[in-house]
Amino acid sequence: MKFKLILRQKQGNRIPFHYQHPLSAAIYKLIQLADADYAKEIHDKGHGKGFKFFTFSDLNFKDFKWQDDFIIIHEKEIVVLYIDLHVPQTYRSFMKGIFANKTLTIADTERKTNFTIISVEVMDSPIQHKKDNEVVLITTSPTSPICVGRKNERGNYDYLSPQDENYTQFLLNNWREKVKTFYPNEADELMEIAVKNTKNSKSKLIILKAHTPQETKIKGYKNFEITIMGKKKLVELLIHGGLGLHNAQGMGSVRIL
Repeated sequence: MKFKLILRQKQGNRIPFHYQHPLSAAIYKLIQLADADYAKEIHDKGHGKGFKFFTFSDLNFKDFKWQDDFIIIHEKEIVVLYIDLHVPQTYRSFMKGIFANKTLTIADTERKTNFTIISVEVMDSPIQHKKDNEVVLITTSPTSPICVGRKNERGNYDYLSPQDENYTQFLLNNWREKVKTFYPNEADELMEIAVKNTKNSKSKLIILKAHTPQETKIKGYKNFEITIMGKKKLVELLIHGGLGLHNAQGMGSVRIL
């Protein structure tokens, strides 16, 4: 399920350029306020192989400017954020958290900005009325970078471009692993992915936990299209949980075209 959040700046005006990890922590905090036990479960182990089945879009600003390694926003700036969640328990906890605490805080070691959540909307989906086992075909576009990679001999990911000949297969394999975790009896079902309009795809380097010993660099791509075919429930698992890697850090959010 996709939620559209309208945020309004409340206090502070600087957001880290690499805001994905602090924003992920803020979303997790909302869940924690609503259901501490469940928040601990998704933090400690996720589901199965660590898939948490939620992701979020890039922040959408109306007016801002860059300065050094942070984003400066205006007083009462309006920001739009889309959050995707698949697991039903996560959905309930998130909604309770939103209404119990209407402040979202993005903070790192040097700065903190508070936002008031002034609107929460559940977005309609063009496939929401289809039956769970009905095969659907959709075309999507990334609203946050999609990370696809293969592990090297050091155990780190080598990230692939959508123009790489292996990109689609690795993206499909990642989807199948998620299906095995959530629907173990459905792993061999028809599932297809294709990428198109990749010529103008754009890469983005994201630093997680910047300026800490745990600093990690990841790379994803936007500005292309992905067609997805499969049973509705499997397609929803993918688009609500995120495509590719690092979904809980805001990677792999898409919109249906």
